[in-house]
Amino acid sequence: MPLMLAGSGAALLLPGWLAAAQAAQERAKAGADEEPEYHAPPVEIATARARQDLARLSAFVNAEISAGRLPPWNSRDLYGRFNAAHPGSDEPLDPFDGTRYGYETQDSEFFIWSVGPDGESWTADDLRFDSRSGN
Repeated sequence: MPLMLAGSGAALLLPGWLAAAQAAQERAKAGADEEPEYHAPPVEIATARARQDLARLSAFVNAEISAGRLPPWNSRDLYGRFNAAHPGSDEPLDPFDGTRYGYETQDSEFFIWSVGPDGESWTADDLRFDSRSGN
């Protein structure tokens, strides 16, 4: 009798348990497909890293120009050339939002920026390199 009751209970509970397990598995899979939320490091650390990266990227662009090449046309061109010149190294990403730095060019002048602590471009807290002024 106890075995029959246990078997009946399991038969009643098993479909619900299987459905819950399948739903949990689907939620975990969906979460694995999503990018994890980015968390910026403390402002002092992010600022120092952004300044180093801006110096590194601006030095790279200046080296391209000194070698007789045009400056990269846009951000995709900048990162494509940078990655080709530095295979195996991590590409510089803005520590404030985890994405590529902003980049614009006009003729032989260029501008690279970090969104800064507020995470928005073209605001007062942006960190910038402007080739016209050299900083």
